[in-house]
Amino acid sequence: MKSVETQKTASKSLSGENSITGSISNTTSSTNTISGSSAKVFPVGPIIHVSIPFRDHIQVEFTGKTPDPVHWTIKACSSCLNLLNLLQQKNPDPRTWALPVGNSHSHLLIRELILKSHGDWQPPYTADEICHCRGVPTEKVICAIKSGAHTTNEVSRVTQASTSCGTCRSDVQNLLDYFLK
Repeated sequence: MKSVETQKTASKSLSGENSITGSISNTTSSTNTISGSSAKVFPVGPIIHVSIPFRDHIQVEFTGKTPDPVHWTIKACSSCLNLLNLLQQKNPDPRTWALPVGNSHSHLLIRELILKSHGDWQPPYTADEICHCRGVPTEKVICAIKSGAHTTNEVSRVTQASTSCGTCRSDVQNLLDYFLK
């Protein structure tokens, strides 16, 4: 497998996405397990999953093992992989990373990953359905936001949420504010 420094292109799926499984490091390896250089003992934590369905998927398991405190499963585009590579160069543990600034889908996914790893991920709307008139699931609105719909009008155009009575428009705006802060 090519190293993280060479864009982490372990394999390509039929949809053209990059796919990597393992812990991230800066060395070439013949397996999908690549290790960080830290000899610290990291606490064991939950498995954290962030994704844009059918597009990008990042899963992190905090193993607590040295030298591989973090096990990654990644199926993502090159911009996500590049951002992950940039962040992990200082420390392999995403719990130590600063929140990335930006509103690209990569920044939004990594921000969600970091906030979840801190236990600070609390979206303002968590019911399964956000628009009752049109039957729009909340996850569909979140996916639209992560994919680039960054105004209520764009979210409405993509999802049909808040295109009938408009009662849910403030909930859509609250989600936009939370994701894009």
